[in-house]
Amino acid sequence: MTHKLSNVGRIISEIVSAEAWHDTIEFQSPTDLFVAVSFREGRFQGGQETQVSFSVRLKRAEFEISLDDYLKVKPDSLLRQFPKIQYTQSESMSNSKSTTQSYSTKAQAKAALSPSATLSDESGEENGRSDTLGSAVTKGFDWPIQTSHMKASGTHVWTATPLCGDFLNGQVFDADRAVLTFSSQSDKGLDMRHVRIIIRCKAEDVIIDEDKIEVQGKNFLTRFTEAGLRKRKALARVALQNKIAEHGLELVDLSQRYEDVILAWVSANE
Repeated sequence: MTHKLSNVGRIISEIVSAEAWHDTIEFQSPTDLFVAVSFREGRFQGGQETQVSFSVRLKRAEFEISLDDYLKVKPDSLLRQFPKIQYTQSESMSNSKSTTQSYSTKAQAKAALSPSATLSDESGEENGRSDTLGSAVTKGFDWPIQTSHMKASGTHVWTATPLCGDFLNGQVFDADRAVLTFSSQSDKGLDMRHVRIIIRCKAEDVIIDEDKIEVQGKNFLTRFTEAGLRKRKALARVALQNKIAEHGLELVDLSQRYEDVILAWVSANE
């Protein structure tokens, strides 16, 4: 069967790309869902009211997959974590009868992006202490973003965090691998079944680069004052809020740090 490409509804394409597709849905037949999501640094230009240009990056995001009634997910098909960091561990011991090695998340993340990297113990040990510590060589995926799955209120949610650096940059999943498999429990209205993907983050995870804010017609020297910086950031926030509304997404107040910001709404219906 041929894959059906998704209909992209609303998306802030400057910072996120999203597609979803699946095969034709048939009664009680397993159907794989594929999702391709990637993030990047986005550049924005305000309108006439806010003549400002700026760059935006994301620290963290999540995307939610919800399915219509009668579409049942096969639990063991869920891609619960990607990538899985796997490495071998070799340990040397001295001045201690037993040593328990533990590695910091930062060290694991760096190693995950460099298959030949060596992990050192940055965080110490939980039990016992050896003057000579072991090393571990990763066998993980070369991937920039870590995702983990959870189920909330009947929907499936994946959280995306950067493995290297402070911001999301690059592809979230391997698009050749299904995120989940579902099947229809009813033989009626199969062509009307919907799979929806919503990508969102908190307002505090939307980072406007202070060094890249340019305001047309403003005194260059104001960028070096605290008051000038506050004004420029406020202008950039307003411009970004307007852009979100222009894309048909819910208007939010970016000054409220825990406000939900919808970045994309994708429908994978046929």
